[in-house]
Amino acid sequence: MTLLETIERVVLTDEDEYILCKDAKQAESMRVSTFNARRKMPERLIADIGIQKVYEDGKYFVRIFKRQITEAEHWKRDSKSGKLIPAPIEEYSDELKRIIKLMREDGRSEEEVKEMVASFSASANTEDVRSESL
Repeated sequence: MTLLETIERVVLTDEDEYILCKDAKQAESMRVSTFNARRKMPERLIADIGIQKVYEDGKYFVRIFKRQITEAEHWKRDSKSGKLIPAPIEEYSDELKRIIKLMREDGRSEEEVKEMVASFSASANTEDVRSESL
C-alpha cells in the first residue's frame, strides 16, 4: 500500500494508521515522505490530515490521523474561576459544527474557519448579553 493510499484510507475510515519504522532516522524520513504524499491530496483535505512521529514500546512509528476540531477555537468562561477556558467540542452548537464541516468541504483554509468560529462565538456572546439585559 502506498503512502497516498494510506492517507486516503484515514480520510475514509477516520481511523489512525501507524507505519512501523526500524529506527528514529527512518521514522523522520517516513514522516517527511508522508508530508510530501499529503500534498498530493485535494487542498480541502490537507488540513484535516495530521502526521506525527511516535515512539512507543521501544519502536518508532509514523502516525497518520484525521484531525478533529480543536478546542482552542471556541472558549467559554468558567463559572467557578471566572477565567476563559477552551470549550469542549461537545459544547459546540450543532449549527456551528455544521458550518465548520461545510467550510472545510468547500476548501476553506483553517484560518478562515478559525475567523468564522471567533466571529460566531462573539455574536453568540452578544446575543446572550442582549437577552440577559431584557
